[in-house]
Amino acid sequence: MPSIESLQESEELWFLLRHLMDADNMLDTLEKWTGQAVILSNLHRQDIEIPEHLQEPLHAEPATPVQYRAVQFNSHDANDILYARSIVVIGRVPAETRTLLQSTHTPLGYALRRLHPRRHLIGWNIDLQEAGPSLTTTTRMDIQANPVVWMEERFSLAHLLRRDLHG
Repeated sequence: MPSIESLQESEELWFLLRHLMDADNMLDTLEKWTGQAVILSNLHRQDIEIPEHLQEPLHAEPATPVQYRAVQFNSHDANDILYARSIVVIGRVPAETRTLLQSTHTPLGYALRRLHPRRHLIGWNIDLQEAGPSLTTTTRMDIQANPVVWMEERFSLAHLLRRDLHG
């Protein structure tokens, strides 16, 4: 198992991180990166009020309606590639996009693509887990300089970096 320090010094990790942050939709990005089909599973979707800890970073008032989403991306052999949770300020997207997000299983990236969201990396962390190392990122997506999405993504580095990470 590699050390956190060796992963932090990996040029491939930095290239991957830049590539992921430039992605306008994660499904296509992961398929291109891995060279294989990626399966998206919608785990949970719920309309809620904005959590208190996200009011300031999303510039939202208490009781602002948001949508909580949790998804998982797997490779064809059922290996976890990515687990993501997001909060979407639903009132800041056009009605057509809002309908897609609330009534279909359209992936977030596909639904927002035509709005040209911009990702801002808020923070990242590498974890060494029994199943292999993972990269966790926290990002905010803005549309026309308005914060719309807060996202936490956990990427399995064992499935995304090309070198052997198990020893």
